[in-house]
Amino acid sequence: LKPDKHAAMLVAPRGMRFHNGFDKATKRKILDPVERGMTLLVMQQDYVSGRYKMDWLPVPLGVENNPQPTVFDPGGAIGLRKIETSDILWQRFKPSQGWEVFGNGGVAHLKWGKGHIWMINARLMQRMTHPDCARALKTLMEFCGSGVPPEKSGLGVSPKKGGVELGRDVRA
Repeated sequence: LKPDKHAAMLVAPRGMRFHNGFDKATKRKILDPVERGMTLLVMQQDYVSGRYKMDWLPVPLGVENNPQPTVFDPGGAIGLRKIETSDILWQRFKPSQGWEVFGNGGVAHLKWGKGHIWMINARLMQRMTHPDCARALKTLMEFCGSGVPPEKSGLGVSPKKGGVELGRDVRA
């Protein structure tokens, strides 16, 4: 996979094959194209139960059950808008070192090398009959297929927050 030929990689919701079909070292191979400039989008998974582990991520990301599962507020990340519907966000990401966590915890971002890892924990596929969920899913698919590097589209770079430039490689 080469950043100049491929726009992004996607781990679909409930990606059992990816999460449970390979050992950690094999799953981490997906990080090489990210480091060279690709974007990785990981859609909603069941992390809290332990069904899907995040041990393959290069930097730990915390997750917890969401006490208000009827609201997904992405805080403007990737052009997504707030959605209010039943069971949209069962689990949210917790603030974690190196990660940007947006809105009410449904979106997390990590700059890794020249690329980006985006984690979306809204249940967009499961709630796709809701028009706002379908629109959000369309936005994410367009983001993945645009072929425009996040740095040029503005989607992978966040504004300064508290005097620290977010969206930089955490290893720098």
